[in-house]
Amino acid sequence: MNNLFIMRTQYNLIIAVGILKEMYPNDKNDLILLPEFKVSNQFLTAIGAVFSSVTVLPNEKSKKRFEIEKLLYQQLKQAKHLEKNHYDNVFISQDQFFETTFMSKLFRKNRFETCFIEEDCYFSLIPERNFGHPDYEKVFKVKPISFNVKIRNFARERMYGRDIFTCGPTAFYGENENIRTICALYPHMLRSEISDKETLSVTPEMILNGTRLIYSNIEINLEKHDKYLFFLADLIDRYKNIELIEQALGQLVDYCKKNGRKFLYKYHPRETKELKALENDFCVRLPTVIPSERILSELYSNDVVTISTFSQSLQVACRLGFKTISLANINYSAHSWAEKAMKNMGILLPDNIEDITKQLV
Repeated sequence: MNNLFIMRTQYNLIIAVGILKEMYPNDKNDLILLPEFKVSNQFLTAIGAVFSSVTVLPNEKSKKRFEIEKLLYQQLKQAKHLEKNHYDNVFISQDQFFETTFMSKLFRKNRFETCFIEEDCYFSLIPERNFGHPDYEKVFKVKPISFNVKIRNFARERMYGRDIFTCGPTAFYGENENIRTICALYPHMLRSEISDKETLSVTPEMILNGTRLIYSNIEINLEKHDKYLFFLADLIDRYKNIELIEQALGQLVDYCKKNGRKFLYKYHPRETKELKALENDFCVRLPTVIPSERILSELYSNDVVTISTFSQSLQVACRLGFKTISLANINYSAHSWAEKAMKNMGILLPDNIEDITKQLV
């Protein structure tokens, strides 16, 4: 079989490599990477050892609007050499980006199955995900399509074919009719708009294999300990009640000191601030450049409690079998659908710090 993977983030790649290792280890596997992270030569060497070929293209996130069309042309020109290949499967992620959908259709002369690897199961779980839903408006801050965007879309239809916008502007996060299969952490919990598609469950083995194959050269020097608490911080500006978060973390640090549980924490890769409760000699700060999945793979099979709000890393930790606790109800009242989703996953959702410490015993 010949397979093509069009990926953007480190998490995308981890799952892609896990799928490749488990299902297509002896096949031809090509990668188009539009990285939303800094790509080092060491990283390229690691993924080059896994894929048959790797094509790295710039993505549009850092570009000004007038540069995007030029960039798209350059991307397609660079990827054109792959068009001669006959692919049996094309794996894509983040199908809300025009370039991702377009490049998957670059090979539409051939018949292939298109599979969607979720970027964040947050987007796979939100109910009735459309422009008219109040939760969607509130959480995703949808803005009306501007006149300039309408003109751009009209031009793209003329240049690349009307079918590029199949299913309309809401056809993303797995909804596009060209996508046959959804690769998800929790396929039994997919929202109704995509629940009728075929599913592929992302297993703990896929996560661990993908992480270890890509990041085997990253060493994590952790002091050996019987028990750990691992706090995965969201962007600090996203916390609605930072005082309560600081208070909760301070109490957790005190609890860990008294009860022999090592406190580890990691800031968001884009974080520029610090949490006062964590800046002390007892708490161990882990580098933000190391993916959370790599740290979780290192801690696998240890007594670890993972704490966050409702991040992708927390969902991955839960899928790997770690005890996971969400601070959502301490930071704010979780949406009813989010609370139900977390409980169905097995993520604990306490209302106060006392209930959290009971889970650390």
